[in-house]
Amino acid sequence: MIGRRTALKRFPSLPAGSWRTGKFTYPITHSGCILAGVGPTEQLREKAVIAGMTLLLRAMGVETLIFMSDTSVPWRFWEDKAPRGTTRTMDSFKSMGVSKKFSGGFSVPISETSSFLGHTFRLSKTNAVSGDIHFIDDREQVLGHPCKYGNFHFYCISSAASDMFTECLQKTELVVIPQC
Repeated sequence: MIGRRTALKRFPSLPAGSWRTGKFTYPITHSGCILAGVGPTEQLREKAVIAGMTLLLRAMGVETLIFMSDTSVPWRFWEDKAPRGTTRTMDSFKSMGVSKKFSGGFSVPISETSSFLGHTFRLSKTNAVSGDIHFIDDREQVLGHPCKYGNFHFYCISSAASDMFTECLQKTELVVIPQC
C-alpha cells in the first residue's frame, strides 16, 4: 500500500481530483481506446477482458501497476452497503490490512495483476467505489481504468508505448470498441 500523497508525488501522471474543490487532473495522453472481452455471457466476457488486459500488459513489458482512485474517498467506504458480487473483494482488502479510511494506492506486481484487475473491475462495474480506479505502470507509460459497462479504458502516455500497444494488442483476444 502507498499513501495517497506519496503515490501522487511518485507518479504525477495518476489522475486525481477533489469533489470539494472541483479540480481534477489527468495526464496528456498520446492515444487511447476502449477494450472489451468477447464471450457469449457476461461472466465469460469479464474473464476474457481481465485475462486479455493481463496478457497485454505483460506483452508491453509492464512489471508493476499502481492502482488508485481519482478521488480521496476510501476504498472500503461503501463496504457496509456493498453491492452483491463485491463481498470477496472487500474481504480481500480487509485481509490485506486496508483500513476503512485508506484512500491511497496499491503497488501490484504483474504476477498479481490479474487478481487485482478483477477486484477493481467488480468495484467499478457495481459502483461500489466513488470515482474511477485508475492504474498506471511504474514507468508512467500506460494508464487505464475499468468502467461500469465491463470494459477497460486504456491510454498510452508516450508515442513509444502507443507503438508497442498496437503490436501487443494483436497477441490478445481483446477487441477495440467505439464507445461504452
